[in-house]
Amino acid sequence: MLQADGDIVETDGVSPLAFTVTDGDSYYVVVKHRNHLAVMTDTTYPINQGALIDFTNPTTGTFGTGSQAIQNGIMMLYSADANGDGSVNAADRAITWNDRNQSGYLLSDVNLSGSVNAGDRSLTWNGRNKFTQVP
Repeated sequence: MLQADGDIVETDGVSPLAFTVTDGDSYYVVVKHRNHLAVMTDTTYPINQGALIDFTNPTTGTFGTGSQAIQNGIMMLYSADANGDGSVNAADRAITWNDRNQSGYLLSDVNLSGSVNAGDRSLTWNGRNKFTQVP
C-alpha cells in the first residue's frame, strides 16, 4: 500500500513490505498506484532485508523518459490516469468531467481528496500527453 508520505507498506498499513525472493537476486522494481502513472527502476536492484529504493530522489534511475513529475527537487508519480491505461489523455478528462461533484473512492478523484472537482479536472488537463513507459 502506498501511503500519503510515500512509504510503501503491507496492506495492514504498518508492516514493512515483504517479498518472497531468492536472497541475493536482483529485480526491477515497479511502483503503480491506482490512478497514477507507473514508474520502474532502470536497472535491477538486489532485494534483501532492509533494501531501500528511493523513487523520490532525482538520481534514482527510472525506465523511459518523463515517467515522473518533479516538484521542489522531489520526484513523484504523475496523477490523472483515471482509467488506468498508462496515459493521461482525453479519455481521462472525460471520466473526470462525467464524475464531477461526486464523492467517494473514485478513480476520477485523481488528487485523492475524496471528491471529484475542478482540482481533478485541472490535473487531467495539465497532465495531458503524459504516459508511462513501464512495459
